[in-house]
Formats: sequence, structure tokens, C-alpha cells
Amino acid sequence: MDDIIRNVKEIADLVNASSPAVNEFYTINKLMNFRYFPVIPNIADSISKIIEGIQPYASNGKVIWVTLSEKLEI
Repeated sequence: MDDIIRNVKEIADLVNASSPAVNEFYTINKLMNFRYFPVIPNIADSISKIIEGIQPYASNGKVIWVTLSEKLEI
């Protein structure tokens, strides 16, 4: 799970460090398909660990949590 957390943070840092042109912005989507996660005795704990690991990025606006349907409304 640490690899997933690190990957999301690296992508967020890269996007946030980029300087778009005037009147432009960058966006990136990170989708996670949980069926590809390794077989884990308690997957809920693993998902919780990912969310907790990325929470500081969400709190400062580097990552925005939305569902697919919410994304369509943005």
C-alpha cells in the first residue's frame, strides 16, 4: 500500500509543480481498480491506510476526492 500512496503523492506533486499557460490548467485522474489489489486478509484496512496516507494532500487541495459521477459535474 505504501507504493500506491507514494505514487499518488508523486503524481500530485508533479501536476502541482507544473506551470500551465495563462487561462489553462492541468488535471489528472488516478483511478484505482481494487480487483487488482493483492489478496489481503482485511482489504478495508488497506484502503483505509491509502486514504489516511493521502489525506494531507486532500486537506491542502493537492488532491480532490470525487466519485466518477461527481467528476462529470465538475
